[in-house]
Amino acid sequence: MLMQSTKAFIFKERRQASLIWLWGVLGTLILWFIWGFYAIFFTVDYQENTSSLRKSAPSFFTDVSKLSYPSDATLEHISTLKLGPNFSENLLLSVPDIDSFINYAIGRYSFYRLKMNYPELEGGEDYKVIYPDFCANFESYWEKRAAAWMEFGYKEGDDVIEGVLIHGLYKGRTEVENKDPFRNFCGTRDVLLAQIERETEIGIIMVILPKEKLVWLNSTGWF
Repeated sequence: MLMQSTKAFIFKERRQASLIWLWGVLGTLILWFIWGFYAIFFTVDYQENTSSLRKSAPSFFTDVSKLSYPSDATLEHISTLKLGPNFSENLLLSVPDIDSFINYAIGRYSFYRLKMNYPELEGGEDYKVIYPDFCANFESYWEKRAAAWMEFGYKEGDDVIEGVLIHGLYKGRTEVENKDPFRNFCGTRDVLLAQIERETEIGIIMVILPKEKLVWLNSTGWF
């Protein structure tokens, strides 16, 4: 009887130890899952004009636009922005011989003449891109934009509304550090815009400011 009681006690202790170990493992997995979910969907990572980014500018421009990097271009700004699982890569060039570049670019893409008061583009078209806060004017813009779209029958969950609200969610955390390159970019401008690509998971636009001799390229990826 004593031996049987001892065996039963040992078995009970081992079972309790196994349960404690199992709950410990499950707890760790749950914590990792929560951390991973947060890291994927709620983190903001913004990098601007780092050495590696500046070195990658010509290849980024060529890979995304399928155009040659302008030989007379000055790199004014390059950045990467990660909003949860989505990302936006942006480049701003100053191109002295802007007329030659325009003639070259319109040979490959269709450009439309618009007014731009960044981030607002005339016509309100959804170009499926994420806009960094180049001009420090995102305080209430995106909430107003979402409300305007909803008046036309769109609702939360629609692509256009989700694209608008994601900017409002991260407002204040996407503002560029060096605003000097955007002095001639912000405000109401006459621009030429081409939608280079627009798919479910990617949006690419090129915007040319002829008077200011600037070229802005945005490549956005959606989860």
